[in-house]
Amino acid sequence: MAMRTITRLRELQSVHVYVAMITAVGVGIVGAVAVNGEASIGRDFTEFWIFAALAAVGELLPVRISRMNAGVAVTTSTIFTFALLLRFGVGAAVLAQTIASIISDLASHKPIWKVSFNVSQYALSLAVSGVVLSMLTGTEGLGGIPGFASGEIPAIFVAATVFFLINNSLPRIDMALDAQVPILALLRTDIPPQAPIDGVLLALAPIAVVAGERSLVLIPLLALPMLIIYKGASVYAEKEYKEHQALHDALTALPNRTLFYDRVIKPCSTRSALNNRLP
Repeated sequence: MAMRTITRLRELQSVHVYVAMITAVGVGIVGAVAVNGEASIGRDFTEFWIFAALAAVGELLPVRISRMNAGVAVTTSTIFTFALLLRFGVGAAVLAQTIASIISDLASHKPIWKVSFNVSQYALSLAVSGVVLSMLTGTEGLGGIPGFASGEIPAIFVAATVFFLINNSLPRIDMALDAQVPILALLRTDIPPQAPIDGVLLALAPIAVVAGERSLVLIPLLALPMLIIYKGASVYAEKEYKEHQALHDALTALPNRTLFYDRVIKPCSTRSALNNRLP
């Protein structure tokens, strides 16, 4: 009993250490970029606040998908957060996303450590993505390529991919450590289904930047594809939830007989039948 308790404490400590490290790095990034965030916005405060407001709306209307007895939120704020990175740079993007994330998490009554971790997760993802974008485009600072040329689209694609991978990996590593499952196995099975949704959201970000440069009136029009994506993600989440309920006990959330048959009995029966056919 004592050994089991010690083992559990060590496992909990690994989760706590991971959360503390990500939070410390993220809060440091928020503090560093907040100093120069206003400077990167320049005189375009109206455009910044339109993007920031839409990002906040996206955070306040998440679609929650069950993962490892926890919840992963799909938010349409990605469009406008990444658009801010392209338009103004890391400072403005982190500033807007931090505000949106805090508002959403406090409205959901999340504990302070989750609020801090979520803010840090986005800050770290945006910062690394901004560094990659600057390295590939040769621009000064972190991100921020207003009026980008078509030749810079591959660099934007790479930066968006980096943002997607980091932003989706950080919370899932936390989930894997907490659930005591292999990290790489969870990432391999859990991240690919997220790619189509996030891919569409990130692809709309450059369009949002171009729309904002032409006329601020065009930016709110992106609310239509934002709504369509939200509805699609909601349908997907509901379908997944029903499938999960059909294969798990309602009281214990443990796999039921149907899932046991599909995963164990059926494969064994098939293998036995194949063996019987062998000469």
